[in-house]
Amino acid sequence: MNTDLADAADQAARLDSVRSDLAWIVESVPDLYQLRLPGVRRRASDRALTPAARAALDELTRAERADRRPGERILGASPAPVAVGIIDDIARLLAGAVELADRISWNAGVVDISPPSTAYDFRALGPHLAHIAAHLADAVATDPDALSLAEHFAARARRTLERTLSEGGDGQVLTTLCAWCHGATATAPAGGERTLTVRLVAGEPLIVCSSDVCAPPAEDCGTWLHGHPAWREHEWEWLAKHL
Repeated sequence: MNTDLADAADQAARLDSVRSDLAWIVESVPDLYQLRLPGVRRRASDRALTPAARAALDELTRAERADRRPGERILGASPAPVAVGIIDDIARLLAGAVELADRISWNAGVVDISPPSTAYDFRALGPHLAHIAAHLADAVATDPDALSLAEHFAARARRTLERTLSEGGDGQVLTTLCAWCHGATATAPAGGERTLTVRLVAGEPLIVCSSDVCAPPAEDCGTWLHGHPAWREHEWEWLAKHL
């Protein structure tokens, strides 16, 4: 009897965990969908930038835009109409949700939910995940494996969203050009590439030039990250003036 109670309690806890993950995913999917658009910033970092650092970072973008002539396009700065990786994430999440929801419906003895209009119909994700959460317990009663499948799906989907949303500015590419290499790289010697990127290293934000040919003099750069010049947060105001 004690074993049965323990098993029931374990199953209840697992169901609650899956439902919690599914609810988090439903809440976060609109943020993921917005990131498909070029120029959308990611969520605020747990290690937030100071007001001075954020102002300096914003100044870099304003300076670049002010210097650009009307209609001028910067080499390497033309974004895709949408972020293809984000669209792929949405399609994979939706495909997994549809497959799991169909299995849940069959084993719980309920009517299937309406299918998505397209493979990228992010609005269909919420109803499918809610359907899974609502009928998972009934499905598990006839198909014990459904719980493990739901756990795997929910955990993987949550990891995907957490990685993509990234909880921060890590990886944010700046539109302004590096003052020392002017966006030149070994594969783009003419320059114009967007090589300046915000990186979080050991909790500290850095602006790093990813160019493989950038070599500012020692007096202009005292920090290097894996062979690339980098500027620490307290240097960003100075950096903005140089850019």
